Amino acid sequence: MKLKRLTALILVVAALAGLLVVPAYCSDSSVPFRDITDSKVAEAAEILRLLGIVNGVSPGSFNPGSTLTRASFCKMALIASDRGDEAAAQANRVVFPDVTASHWALGYVNAAATAPSTDASPLVRGSGDGKFWPDKSITYAEAVTILMRMLGYTDSSVGAGATWYSGYLSNAKLIGLTDGLTVGGSEVLTRANAALLFSSLLFTEKKDSESLYITVLGGSVTANAVILDTDATADDGTTGSVKTSLDTYVTDRTTFSAELTGTRGKLVLDKDGKLLAVRPQKSDTFKWVSVAGTVDADYITVSGGSKLSVSLDTVVWKDGKATTYERAWTSLKAGTSLVFCYNGSGAIDYIFISDGTTAERAIVAKSKPSGTVNPFASLASGTSGYTMYKNGMTASVSDIAQYDVATYDSAAKVIQISDLRITGLFENAYPNTTAPSTITVLGMSFPILSSAVTDLQSFKIGDSITILLTAGRQVAGVVSPSAARGTAVGLAQVSGTSASVTLLDSSDIVLTGKVNSSDVSLDGRLVSVSSSKVGYLTLSALTGSSTYGSLNVAAGTLGGKALARNVRIFEAVGEGKLSEISLNDITLSSVSAGKIVFVRYDYANRPSIIVLDDVTGDGYQYGYFVFTEAYSKPGDDADSPFDDEDYTATIAVRYGSAAGTESVTETVPCIYTVRSGAPGGLAYTADGKPAGYVELKALRSLTRAAFNSKDMTLSTSDTVYPISDDVQCFNKASNVWLAPGEDGLEAALAFSNNLMVYYDKSPEQGGKIRLIEAY
Repeated sequence: MKLKRLTALILVVAALAGLLVVPAYCSDSSVPFRDITDSKVAEAAEILRLLGIVNGVSPGSFNPGSTLTRASFCKMALIASDRGDEAAAQANRVVFPDVTASHWALGYVNAAATAPSTDASPLVRGSGDGKFWPDKSITYAEAVTILMRMLGYTDSSVGAGATWYSGYLSNAKLIGLTDGLTVGGSEVLTRANAALLFSSLLFTEKKDSESLYITVLGGSVTANAVILDTDATADDGTTGSVKTSLDTYVTDRTTFSAELTGTRGKLVLDKDGKLLAVRPQKSDTFKWVSVAGTVDADYITVSGGSKLSVSLDTVVWKDGKATTYERAWTSLKAGTSLVFCYNGSGAIDYIFISDGTTAERAIVAKSKPSGTVNPFASLASGTSGYTMYKNGMTASVSDIAQYDVATYDSAAKVIQISDLRITGLFENAYPNTTAPSTITVLGMSFPILSSAVTDLQSFKIGDSITILLTAGRQVAGVVSPSAARGTAVGLAQVSGTSASVTLLDSSDIVLTGKVNSSDVSLDGRLVSVSSSKVGYLTLSALTGSSTYGSLNVAAGTLGGKALARNVRIFEAVGEGKLSEISLNDITLSSVSAGKIVFVRYDYANRPSIIVLDDVTGDGYQYGYFVFTEAYSKPGDDADSPFDDEDYTATIAVRYGSAAGTESVTETVPCIYTVRSGAPGGLAYTADGKPAGYVELKALRSLTRAAFNSKDMTLSTSDTVYPISDDVQCFNKASNVWLAPGEDGLEAALAFSNNLMVYYDKSPEQGGKIRLIEAY
């Protein structure tokens, strides 16, 4: 039977955008043996070192080209058999006349010459003259024979051949023990080849067993796992651990290469459950790219300009958790580093969103750049062909400004530049101000890099500071607000005298603190944040301003200024919930200045964040109103009007869910009157109050011919109406809801040729068809 062999590899990351690669060995500078240049040998030697099977000839040296004596190989074999403790007991006798008490390996040779059980063979035998020749260099055939015997093979099980070792070598090749080695049987064995052989032994099945040899040493190999972080902190606080999709593992290796992040493989564990190595799945191939253009529901434009097709149900690893592309694609911005994993059939198995922006090293452009010399070039350590992104857009040297921060993603060959900065009070440092690992500003704790610790010494707790953040939200520098400022703008959540503000620049930054009780009116509102007292936030509501000018949707300009390519657009209904939309969601050719609540400009004075007030009409839940009028209920004392109970009017909307079943929004008090059962839409504030409502208008007596489900339009004799992507669909004849959107529309058209639709506004005003009824 041909046995399976698992090769102990570390995945190499060929960080070449657009290049598909097969897994290979990865040379890791953390391997203690600095004189090994072959990555496969280096990895094998490191695994054996961690298992205690080999040591170097001196600190940091393995001497891979030298040979091994027969005695030295015996010692390695005994330790790899978990029989190293037998050496002491075997050192009180002489088996071979040339291995006496004066020889350092007496116990090891004697133990190797002794069968461990009645049904096993000794690992070694003497020469024809009865001697062992311990200091003679061991040959390749002798070494392979010993390892085969460790696996349970004997002279009789391997069969005879032209030489005494022919059967052992042929069977070793058959089971994969000697894969990758082309050495003659009589050639002496180098230390490098010995490491490869022993490493291969660990991941070869024992004779007549499905157990890998590493189990003899108490080790194990897990199922496939995605490598999420090679510099994680384990539950017990051990740093430098490896976080995977299975668990977080402590390791005795100095480090695992960060280039493993996003790949997957089987994990090799020692008897204590510590991670020894990562073995790739041979059928996997990986592609390292960065987002370099449009991202849509079915494709990603990546570095090199190609578009990679992606299905909505593709698994995506983001922030250490598995999700789907359907949930994650809207968060992908230009410059984001990705790892695509393709299975053996060439299909995408998963996408890993790399946090390549998190780094141990960052550079701050503290001096005003010249515009011609790149102050961040040293991050790439002389590597050429890298790409620069600033705030998610491709950038050139001329785009670099004073106090910008840069980090380098070596896997994607990308320099990430950030001009994100926050100004607030220096509230705390952990564990101390002298050597902090985190600092707190505006109620949020930020990791601080060593490059910023020196800056921090110029400030004390309570001072106003500006922190300069990497794209990974690490503090790379600290300066006075007089040198640089950053205005924090975000969505407020206020409860009592406590508030949190999620920034528009980055949803993973949430500022917290105490506020005035009157600030509860700002709950769910867009605010700017500052502070004048440690632990407290000062919130200011942002309202529309005609100074921004109008938004020309077709031209992609605001107030005459071209929009940034990575512009983010948000919309809310009055004081309702804020949601992100795209420019394509706006059917108007132009949005008036009065509908523009807030604009943030980037380093090139391009609008990069825009907040609109109810422009698309998509902020409402459409369906049928469920309305209850205000009324009074007489109390127990009919003669006393003061005993009456007053009930306010309430409103909700019943609608069709994605599953095609009826759902009802939260019932809330309202101050307006609508007809219950009438078609309409309702928007909510962040705290569940009505933010606005709209009553729909009807178009009657329509046939299938008026609809184009592919383009999602409805044509009448004089008007073309866009149909909402989330249009509600109701089978009036059967009193059954259909799934929203295109599927529901097609089901309604298939059911009947008699249809009625409802719209919110005319197309010229940005309206769409919101509800379809089939009769």
